[in-house]
Amino acid sequence: MSDDTSTRVRCAIDGDAEAVEGVVARISPLLMVQARFRLGPKLRKHYDELPD
Repeated sequence: MSDDTSTRVRCAIDGDAEAVEGVVARISPLLMVQARFRLGPKLRKHYDELPD
C-alpha cells in the first residue's frame, strides 16, 4: 500500500468521509475482479450487477 493510501485509510478510520470515498474508489476495482473470479462462469452469468 502506498503512503498516500495508508494516510487515506487512517483518515477514513478517523471518520473523514472524503477519505472513505477515496479508499472505496481505490479498492472497488479489485473487489469486483475478485467477486467475478470467485463466482465462476456458471454463477457469474446469473449476477448482472457485476460489470465487465
